[in-house]
Amino acid sequence: MIFTQTPPCGSHVLRWKGDALRVVLEVQGRRRPGRAMLRTNLGGAAEERCETIAAIENGVAPLARAWRDIPMSETAPGRWECAVELSEVGVFLGKAFFAPDGGGPLEWPDGENFHVKVEPEYTR
Repeated sequence: MIFTQTPPCGSHVLRWKGDALRVVLEVQGRRRPGRAMLRTNLGGAAEERCETIAAIENGVAPLARAWRDIPMSETAPGRWECAVELSEVGVFLGKAFFAPDGGGPLEWPDGENFHVKVEPEYTR
């Protein structure tokens, strides 16, 4: 299967606090049952800060607790979408994936995570 993601893999996006980021995953080719999710650290700034401080001050290895999987809704055959509210200022990462029913490896679009820089609303 060939996957297309919006925002594109490896892209850098600028948004403002209070906006919503829409993420779309589309599949071309033979479809099969499964679900799509967005793996991201959006909304995890507090956890990320705590892990960074603990790593620097105490030598504790970061556990990536800021990362989570957000379910995407199938809006058309082979097309999944979700909207994530941007409630924190910072730089975040994300990438959608497909999880086939019945298990098996997760399937990812080619390329790196997308980056989202969220600026304060007053800078709009």
